[in-house]
Amino acid sequence: MKSYWTENDGPISAARRFGERIGLSYDAFSKIRSKLQVGPPQLLRKTFDDVREFQDLINQNLVSKVWPGPTIVLDEGTSRWTGTDSSRPTGPPALTKMRGKPEPISHMIKTAADKDTGMIIRLELQEGKDAMAGKQFSDAMLPTTAVVRRLVHPWIGSGRNVVADSWFTNKATVEKLLDVGLSFIGTVKIGKKGIPKDYFTGLQYDGRGDHKVLHSDIRGHRIITVGWNEPGMKPGSKKPGVKVFIASAYSGAPDDPWVKDRSVLQADGSIIKREIHVPMPQVVKKYYEASNVIDVHNQYRQGLLAIERVWATHSWKLRLFQTYMGTLLVNAFLGYRYESSGELTMREFTEQVVVGLLEAAKLPEGEIGRAHV
Repeated sequence: MKSYWTENDGPISAARRFGERIGLSYDAFSKIRSKLQVGPPQLLRKTFDDVREFQDLINQNLVSKVWPGPTIVLDEGTSRWTGTDSSRPTGPPALTKMRGKPEPISHMIKTAADKDTGMIIRLELQEGKDAMAGKQFSDAMLPTTAVVRRLVHPWIGSGRNVVADSWFTNKATVEKLLDVGLSFIGTVKIGKKGIPKDYFTGLQYDGRGDHKVLHSDIRGHRIITVGWNEPGMKPGSKKPGVKVFIASAYSGAPDDPWVKDRSVLQADGSIIKREIHVPMPQVVKKYYEASNVIDVHNQYRQGLLAIERVWATHSWKLRLFQTYMGTLLVNAFLGYRYESSGELTMREFTEQVVVGLLEAAKLPEGEIGRAHV
């Protein structure tokens, strides 16, 4: 194909000089060609409709069966994908690419979890910019705030506190949740419009764990912004030591210190154990008590259960089905651990679930409920 753009005549034939004739370089033509898709109309109109219907059923069931405690945690999960790219006709409608992540190409799923049990209580597959722009609340809110509002929708007016990382955090999110009776704690890295992050990172702190608090008001609600000096301002370090939080719940008053275990190698080769006590304000403590809940759930699903790694597939629909079923299995395990004194490992629990499902498959229709899972 590239030979059509050559400008040098051959010994037998003249150069075609397409670039000169059509006024389009080969690189420009290649970029256009990479976006062209040819196939049946139904194949070219790719959507997550089938998967979304299954996701909606899961969400409905979770809302009716799981009653969360006072704290809801927001974070993300991924569904591993190594198949056809989303730009191809047989590929998924959208993918998320994050360089440096354990799963650099994946389906991104924003999730809500109950802090007390660790169970996922709501899921939202990220379907691409255009598709997400058409979802509920997107016409009146920032995209990230609209995601938060949809994830917590079943619990509006309940007075619960929402804890989220920097992807979800901005001033608009705090305001919109206050409007529907929910409080918020989040860490600020991006989306800092209206949040004085630079002010806090520019202050001088009295050592590790020191913090500064700024009080403000949003329509009669007290808001605090906290700068916390951890892991400490190291001279010459490129990594900022100050972490900034915004919250409409709890306070910036000192709380119990963060106790960190450390092993210290001595000159004679021996190792001694010691504790480091890092001062911590209340709002920061509440954030870290909840913030890793979904990370733990993801580790169970992707690390221990690992359905997406051991069950290879070229179907993105099957891959998402695997991810959702893995999520529900981990939910069941965490619910089992929370409600009972049982000590089954994840592996042992999974084996019992599989046996129970096989038993259920053998029963006549209408008697599946007799199987013990």
